[in-house]
Amino acid sequence: MKKLFFMILLFLTPSWGLYALDIFLLEKLDEADKSFFNKDYDNAVKGYQDFLKETELIEKPSEEELKIISSVKTVYKDASYLLKNAPAFENIKKALKESDLETSRNLLMEARTYLTTNQIENVILYEKWLDSSLDSFLIEKRKLSLGKVSPLLLEQIKKDKARKKTIAFLGFEKDKTVSLDVGQIVTLSLTGAIERNNSFIVSTLNPKGDLNQKIEIMKSNNIDFVVHGSYIKSSQNSVFLYFSILDPVTGNSVAEISIKAPLNPKFFDAVDQIAFDLEKKLKGYSRLESFEIIKYTMEGNQKIKQEKIEVQEKETPIFPYLEENIFEIEKKYLASLKNESSLKVYEEYFQEINRFNHDISFPKKLFLEDYQKEVENEIQSLLLKQTDIGKRINRLNQFKQDEKYFDYYQFFDKAIDSIEEAQQDFPSLKDPFIAQIEANLKKEKAEMDEYIQKNGILLKPNYKIFLGFTGSGESTYDHADAAEKAGTFGGLSLLVEKNIFKNHLYFDFKINVVGGQKVDLAYQNIKYADLQTSYLSLALGLTLSFTPFDFLDCGVNAAGGASGGKIKAVSTFGGNESATIGAGYFVQGGPFLEFDFPYIPVLRFEIAYTYAKIDRYLLKGGQVYAYFRLAGF
Repeated sequence: MKKLFFMILLFLTPSWGLYALDIFLLEKLDEADKSFFNKDYDNAVKGYQDFLKETELIEKPSEEELKIISSVKTVYKDASYLLKNAPAFENIKKALKESDLETSRNLLMEARTYLTTNQIENVILYEKWLDSSLDSFLIEKRKLSLGKVSPLLLEQIKKDKARKKTIAFLGFEKDKTVSLDVGQIVTLSLTGAIERNNSFIVSTLNPKGDLNQKIEIMKSNNIDFVVHGSYIKSSQNSVFLYFSILDPVTGNSVAEISIKAPLNPKFFDAVDQIAFDLEKKLKGYSRLESFEIIKYTMEGNQKIKQEKIEVQEKETPIFPYLEENIFEIEKKYLASLKNESSLKVYEEYFQEINRFNHDISFPKKLFLEDYQKEVENEIQSLLLKQTDIGKRINRLNQFKQDEKYFDYYQFFDKAIDSIEEAQQDFPSLKDPFIAQIEANLKKEKAEMDEYIQKNGILLKPNYKIFLGFTGSGESTYDHADAAEKAGTFGGLSLLVEKNIFKNHLYFDFKINVVGGQKVDLAYQNIKYADLQTSYLSLALGLTLSFTPFDFLDCGVNAAGGASGGKIKAVSTFGGNESATIGAGYFVQGGPFLEFDFPYIPVLRFEIAYTYAKIDRYLLKGGQVYAYFRLAGF
């Protein structure tokens, strides 16, 4: 059927000659149109390109051929425009339909990146980009040129053409050297032509501002046409008049008039003639279809020249729209992230703000300080509740309240550790939220340092644990009512102290494990046996302590308790052995020195006089202790 149509077309137009549009070339054009209608812009552009290349070989194209070629040039330009801009347009179209805010924002960002990469800053048919109808509009435009437009659009165009249009006059820029008000004459001529046929509604709007502001007001009020112009004196007897009629909705001119002539009856006749011609042409105008600019020119006594110029679509910057929408969607997306009150949520929240602000290709930035200030109190509260920071700060405060200053300083590092852990877990909250807590804590410590120094408070642990060695030289050993000299002995000692009064009075608990003490038993200077003693003593006591220097504590202590052990006797004659396990008491006391130097363990030395009884054996004499501190807290 299609081939039959083309054959008839060829038969009816034999004048096309050898290089005229043949059926095969028309079939190629039909395929290109199909590709265009199916949004296959790549093949459509190639098809239209091939068609135009072939038609360049036609020597004398007929009027009908010229119309076809002209329409293909138009659609080729439209298809090329869509091919170039389709990736960005499709993303914008998807973004406008997308309900997920993050996806919508990302689509717009991708569109912006594509346009930036391809150096596309301005677009035509700006409104069609915004309402996602760019592709359908240009496709319908091609269908209209082929007579294949949808019935719905045809009906819309028909109604739009029949609709009575509204026209507004924005005045003329005057030349004070011209005695006549030429602008008023033009306005009267146009209104006269309009009123005669009642074809337009003359708007009474009187907007304020510059020309662009006035046009925007007219656009918002759906005015169809606005008239604006100027006139100046061009020579002693001549005036140059220029005015245009603009569609404020599309921003395109629909008519441009320029007259350079003396102010005589012929000048005013020309104005009237143009006014009546414009009235006829513009009342059938519809912005739903393409429209050529009507241009009138007249110079001197010559006749009016009229021509139609293809409308060059107005170019509009696309980036302000994209950037504003991306920015607004980003703010909505941020608001959606705050779906619960938790540190994890706020970490994601500020991560997103930082990510957005660090995109150097995007000019608009979120005011981070405003967002931080808005949630500052809530995040500070969450940090104290949902991390160890709050617990450890409370414990520090309790130590301070109880005047346990050593514990305060010992525990301070743990509080700092909890802050560092929070900084690792929530890096986006580090500055200023966690950093502020750290600054406050260090400020309190500095105040504590000043207080401690001012009041001469000593920082001592409440509990001390010492481990050391004990031993003695010769001691008196009472046995069977006879006093003998005991040899040296050694052992281990564990000492635990608890501060009970301002680092001056301590409660002591001491464990001694002693072994290896040996006594020679003699009668009239004749040795008859060896006595070997090993014992354990448990003692409770008190220590009175003073601190004459920062590195030195000194004082006295006294302790008493129970003792028990094993006493083994070995006869010198015959080697007979006997052993006794017994219990008794243990009492001792004496001075001590405790040294606290940097970088080495705390050392403590005691000299004590010991009085211990085990079963019926009594030990008395001097004893020394050498300790190092295992722990202090």
